[in-house]
Amino acid sequence: MDTPIHRIGIVLLIVILLGGCTWKQQTESAYPVSPQPVLPGEYFITHHLMTDQGLIRTSFAEQHIYLSESLGLWMDYLVRKKDQNSFDQQLGVLQDEFLLEDHLLSWQIESDQKSKANALVDDLRVVAALQKADRLWKNAAYQTTAKEIAQALKKTKICIEASCPIIMMHQQIELHTQSHSHI
Repeated sequence: MDTPIHRIGIVLLIVILLGGCTWKQQTESAYPVSPQPVLPGEYFITHHLMTDQGLIRTSFAEQHIYLSESLGLWMDYLVRKKDQNSFDQQLGVLQDEFLLEDHLLSWQIESDQKSKANALVDDLRVVAALQKADRLWKNAAYQTTAKEIAQALKKTKICIEASCPIIMMHQQIELHTQSHSHI
């Protein structure tokens, strides 16, 4: 059975198998799911804490609680990772789940009930993530949402002084928006 035809057949089979494996590897690397590898913490969040709707649970308790703090930190992480698809999903979560009628963010969702209160630091973190995303991906929806939240914060008059971070951030958003409108 060790004939030249068998040897050629075996060599051809090996070449075809190796070529197929190489082609599969090249096509997989040509279309990455995410721009960077998945880190262990990211894997834990996406596989154990994140719901199918994209909300991030605070624990494994039966009563699920979702925080604007988690949303803002996650959005900031996704910008740093340059993962626009996941960022857009979280923008949807922001708009559908956390954004209140007055354009502030509910600081907590518990048992599908939005808190009517907001957390300033979390609102500012989300605004900052939206601004970074706009600079990175040039998506007007990010800047529009950031501006709406900043204007809502300014209307609440939490700060009166000119050095208030809300007023300063709102002024930066206005300047950033004006500079984009001339392009």
